[in-house]
Amino acid sequence: MIRSGVRFRDESGQSLIVVGVALAVLCSMAGFAIDVGRAYVAYRHLQAAVDASALAAAQYPDPAGSYAAAKAAAIEYSACTTGDPKCPGKNTYSDLGDVAVPAPVTAQCRNQDGTVCAGTATAMHIEQTANVPMFFAKFLGLDEITVTAKATALFKGGVPHPLDAMVVMDTTGSMGQSCTSPVSGVPAGSVTALDCAKEGPGARRQGRSDDLPAAHQRFPSQLSDEASERARLRLERLVERCELHRAEQL
Repeated sequence: MIRSGVRFRDESGQSLIVVGVALAVLCSMAGFAIDVGRAYVAYRHLQAAVDASALAAAQYPDPAGSYAAAKAAAIEYSACTTGDPKCPGKNTYSDLGDVAVPAPVTAQCRNQDGTVCAGTATAMHIEQTANVPMFFAKFLGLDEITVTAKATALFKGGVPHPLDAMVVMDTTGSMGQSCTSPVSGVPAGSVTALDCAKEGPGARRQGRSDDLPAAHQRFPSQLSDEASERARLRLERLVERCELHRAEQL
């Protein structure tokens, strides 16, 4: 028996509204991710250009000329596309549209660790800004994103500090033998081969340099192959550290 007056509601098609809202949200998130990714890639390109610009400017430490040559080199090797006769620079990118000249381009006093100091300028500091156009974000009212890159490079011509490194590979008692070279702080007649090694290569040359070839021949035979390989790897790592340290001082 069917009761009269009962009204059945048709709920078909309601899922379309949910799907439509979900698709709009997902598309917005995907578009935002794409635009942010494009902005990040553009920032990395701009940073690479500013790094090159700073390195180029650091080749001209000319305080007498108000660093005019350094500023010209900074513009020439930048990502600028307008604003100077030297533009476009040598490090432009397709995802960087209208890019003005680097500003500011200043000579600064910087320590070797990059901290700011007071005194004569020792480095060039470069900053550059670019506007990255958006695609999907335009529908949300965001037409472009501004990215800024900075770089500082020390002037060329710096002299690295001397780096003392002592490598002792003799595990025998020969390092306790006497050494004829004078060593500061050690009484004459009590100087050992180890003292000469600590004093530096000059002391070794004046002292037991004639014993070095023989010691070099004895050393490999006194170690197993595994120990020799470990010693070789440690020595290579030490040499790499020394070279890296000297490169950082330049």
